[in-house]
Amino acid sequence: RQRQMCIRDSYHRDFRVPAAYRGQRLVLRFDSANYRAAVRVDGTLLTTHEFAGMPFEAELPASAADAGVHTLSVTVDVARSWQTLPPGLPATHYGVPVVLTWDGLYGFGGLDGRVRLLALPPRASIADVSTVPSLDDGNATTARLAYSVVVAGPDAARVAVFAELAGPWRPAGEPPPPVVATAKGANGSLVVPNACLWEPLPGTPCLYTLTVRLRDASPAPHVDEHGTRFGRYALVDEYSLRVGLRTVEVRGGKLLLNGKPLYLRGIHMHGDSPLRGRGDDDVHNLVDVQSLVNAHANWVRIHPPPSEALLDLLDEAGILVSAEVPAIGMRSPPGLGGAAFAADRINGSTLAAHIRYVKEYVARDKNRAC
Repeated sequence: RQRQMCIRDSYHRDFRVPAAYRGQRLVLRFDSANYRAAVRVDGTLLTTHEFAGMPFEAELPASAADAGVHTLSVTVDVARSWQTLPPGLPATHYGVPVVLTWDGLYGFGGLDGRVRLLALPPRASIADVSTVPSLDDGNATTARLAYSVVVAGPDAARVAVFAELAGPWRPAGEPPPPVVATAKGANGSLVVPNACLWEPLPGTPCLYTLTVRLRDASPAPHVDEHGTRFGRYALVDEYSLRVGLRTVEVRGGKLLLNGKPLYLRGIHMHGDSPLRGRGDDDVHNLVDVQSLVNAHANWVRIHPPPSEALLDLLDEAGILVSAEVPAIGMRSPPGLGGAAFAADRINGSTLAAHIRYVKEYVARDKNRAC
C-alpha cells in the first residue's frame, strides 16, 4: 500500500497582462494537474478539469486585460475513488486524511506541468489541427500528409486557411529548411516527392514543419513603396507543428512501419525524476532520452502520460512510444476484499471516465511521429 499525504494543494500568483496582449483573447494553458483542478482569477471560477497528464485551458474574462494586478488561484485535489484513473480510497494515517492507492504509483498531487498565458486573435484563431500521413502505393518515396484545420471565433467563416510543409527540420542556428508543399483550404493534402520518412533508430527520424496560417478571405487594398496598388491578405493567426511522414500498420501478425517489419527494442520508464517527482524537468528528460539512445533502444513504454516536452525529444531522437492510459490498480484493494468490478466500485461511471481520458489523450498526441 502507498499513502499520498497531500490531499489538496493551492497555488496563488499575482500577474499583470502585458500591454501587447490587451485587446486579444486571453487564455491560460495548463500542461497538467493531478488530479482535479479548479482555476480562479480574482475569485471567479473559470474552469475545472480532472485527469493527470492532460492539458486544459481557461479563458480569462475581459476584465483581466486591464492594467491592474490580478490573482490567479488554482486548487488541485488529489482525492481518489473507484471512478478515477487510477483508483484510490480515502483513509486516515495517524489522524491525518490521506489517499490509499494500490497501483504501484504515488499520487504526486499538484500542478506538475507549466502554466502559460496565451494571447489569441479575437476575430478567428486556429483551434485544432489534425494530420494523417500516408505513402503512395506505387512509389514508396512519395508521401502525402492529409490535414484538417478547425477555426474558431466570430469571423471563422471570413478567413482563408493556407498550409505549407517545410523540411526536413533542422536544429536552431542552421539555414531554414525549404518549403516542399503548399495547399489552401481547411481540409487538404500535401504531396512530398522523394520524402525523408520518419523512422526510429537506427533509421533517420526526419521531421517536417507544418505551418497553418489564417488570412482574410478578401484582400485589403495596399500601396507599396513604389505607389503600386495591390491586394494583401492580412495575416490573422499562425500555428506550426512538427510532423513525421510515416505509416504504422499490423499485417499478417507483424508490426509494420513504412511497410517494413519492425522489431521493438526498449525499456519501461516512469515519468518521475529524483528531484522533482512528477514535475516536468527538461534536464532530466534530456538525460533520459540520451540514455535510451546510448542503449540503442527504438521503443519505450511510459506511464503515467509523458509530458509534451518529453515527447518532443522522443520525436527528435527517433524512439517510438507506447503511451498508456493510467487505468491500473483495477482490482480489489489488499486487505479489503470484495469484487473490484461491481455496481458500487468499478462500474459504468469508471468506463465513462476512461473513455473521456482516452479522447483527451488522442487529441493531445494524434499528430506525433513517435
